[in-house]
Amino acid sequence: MSKKLSLKIAQKLTANADPKRELLKIKKLITANNADSFVLAVELVRTLELDNETTWLALLAKSRVVQLGKLGDDRVINLLLEIAGQVKDGKWREVVFDKISDWCPTSLSEAAAQALAQHEKRVLNLNGLTSLSEATAQALAQHKGDYLWLDGLTSLSDAAAQALAQHKGRLYLRGLTSLSDAAAQALAQHKGGQLGLEGLTSLSEAAAQALGKHKGVLDLNGLTSLSDSPGHVALARKLAQHKDLDLSGLTSLSEAAAQALAQHKGGQLGLEGLTSLSEAAAQALGKHKGVLDLNGLTSLSDAAAQALGQHEGDLHLDGLTSLSDAAAQALAQHEGFLGLPGLTSLSEAAAQALTQHKGDLWLNGKAEEAVEASKTGSVAKTERYFEFKDNQSAKFWGIRVQVCKVTVHFGKIGGSGQTRSKSFKDEITAQAHAERLVKEKTRKGYNETPGA
Repeated sequence: MSKKLSLKIAQKLTANADPKRELLKIKKLITANNADSFVLAVELVRTLELDNETTWLALLAKSRVVQLGKLGDDRVINLLLEIAGQVKDGKWREVVFDKISDWCPTSLSEAAAQALAQHEKRVLNLNGLTSLSEATAQALAQHKGDYLWLDGLTSLSDAAAQALAQHKGRLYLRGLTSLSDAAAQALAQHKGGQLGLEGLTSLSEAAAQALGKHKGVLDLNGLTSLSDSPGHVALARKLAQHKDLDLSGLTSLSEAAAQALAQHKGGQLGLEGLTSLSEAAAQALGKHKGVLDLNGLTSLSDAAAQALGQHEGDLHLDGLTSLSDAAAQALAQHEGFLGLPGLTSLSEAAAQALTQHKGDLWLNGKAEEAVEASKTGSVAKTERYFEFKDNQSAKFWGIRVQVCKVTVHFGKIGGSGQTRSKSFKDEITAQAHAERLVKEKTRKGYNETPGA
């Protein structure tokens, strides 16, 4: 039913009408639990000039509000939000505000956005929105919570970006696939701590230059390249300031950008999207200090291996399936955890070289057997792998016993994880320690599976 037609009906029904009788008609329309009927009911209330808290608390029980929201009609959801903006009853309002993420409206009126801005919970999830006007963005920017999620937006006008930049909490726009230079300049002024733009795969020089000035955490793990242009290098320097940095979307990396990222001194630098690495980029990353994930590399030149062998910290190269003798000798100089679980075989010389590695070495299958054979000819080894999955998390935990040393490898499924090792005075003590750890994990709900 069109708004013009429904308004005519409302006017006809209310001409010389008795308000009490009209309210009964309105209640009947509401209980029909139909979108068009509810829209008409609201228009009737407004025509009767009864649009106030008392009327709505009388007409709309909290259970009815939930039923209406489940209709999934944007008109209904917007009207419920507008009504919530008038109602001071906290419990009634919270029914609307708390359900908004479930109802998932695709559009918001300015009045509905103004009402939502009063929402006092930390998180405002509006990931269903597919468009956003400047006025609505200005209203939502007044939200005083810690998180504003707008991941359903695939584009953003310059004016809306300017408005959202005023939000004082974390701002997530992970659905955006493009960003104008002006919008980037506006969002760079955001001071809410974190700005999520993971959907962007590329940035212009000007946009990169602007976002490089953002003062908080900047999530850009969808970017596929960082060039040697001044703007991209400036952005890389800014990103290097983050404690944990995920740039797993990168498939190409310039030498200048690699040099900037090498200044990262926090926790983990994730570059799993790179399938190859130039010697110059490897030399730059070899100076990085911390956890370096290069799990996407499928090959490694001898020169690149030489450079990475100088890296200080955990080095993950899970994607490599083969390694030359020279590359193995170079990586053996690395001190710290070295992950090469993807190797399917090793030459005798490469295996012998890796025995000289000082630190934890993660190998699997024949590659591991080759290294162990080079060490002692035959080494007793026990290795087990467990997984834990529920609605909130998916984690793995592996344990390996090699003579007197126990090594555990743990983290999120799909990630590189972390490794910890401990040595004991004899094999019996090491095995007993491992069995105790396994019992602890199984009590917590971990299930043993074939090794990943």
